[in-house]
Amino acid sequence: MSSLNVEGNRLTALSDAGGLVQFRIGQFGHISQAKIMPVPTECGGGKEKTGRDTESLAHDPQSGRWWMGFEWRNVICRTNEDFTVGERVIQPPEMANWPHTKGAETLLRLRDGRFVVIAEGAPNGGPIRPVVLFKGDPAETNTPRTRLGYLPPDGFSPTDATELPDGRILILNRSFTLTSLFTACVTIIDPRTVHAGAVLKGAVIARFEPPAITENFEGIASGTENGRTVVWIISDDNFASWQRTLLLKFALTEARAN
Repeated sequence: MSSLNVEGNRLTALSDAGGLVQFRIGQFGHISQAKIMPVPTECGGGKEKTGRDTESLAHDPQSGRWWMGFEWRNVICRTNEDFTVGERVIQPPEMANWPHTKGAETLLRLRDGRFVVIAEGAPNGGPIRPVVLFKGDPAETNTPRTRLGYLPPDGFSPTDATELPDGRILILNRSFTLTSLFTACVTIIDPRTVHAGAVLKGAVIARFEPPAITENFEGIASGTENGRTVVWIISDDNFASWQRTLLLKFALTEARAN
């Protein structure tokens, strides 16, 4: 699973093989109304993974529409509410030179209607990842947009993002080394810093490294539950026998001053 959306008790996860998983999760983790479906054929890409490498997902609760970001092709596809029709596919010029395997890894719709798209890697191999901020629907060619940057913690790359109920932004970051394998961290961004030409840099609020649980975490979502802010994180097992698809749920608490 490469991206995650949670609204109420409905979870929608996107696979980097072009598949969608949707279900409701009840008390004690009971699963209901589960279904698995492919992304719409209108989104293109054929049968090969290079054409179906879907890495990011965003949703508009009011219209019901969904947006998916594809690596390799670096395109965005907008679909209808139940994923049966791909309404529009576009490759924004700002994303055309993004790395094929480190492209549109993060696609976030803010509640004010703007969209943030973050590349996993930089075209020049530098530390600052390119970001495109869309004033509205990124699938429309006439939507105003501007370029930004994101500087992840050293050794990490961004894999997903979510907007907290208070407007702050959490970015999930992943690292892989032969010695530590997969580790991850979460940074928090002040929304007032999201503007044209900015280089976003957040404070680390959580780390996933030994002895804590670790995996290839690629999706993050947030919401409220019983008056608390909750954060969900999901991992991608890469179809590997030594990895796991994990769904984790946390309560977000604020640090207290001494």
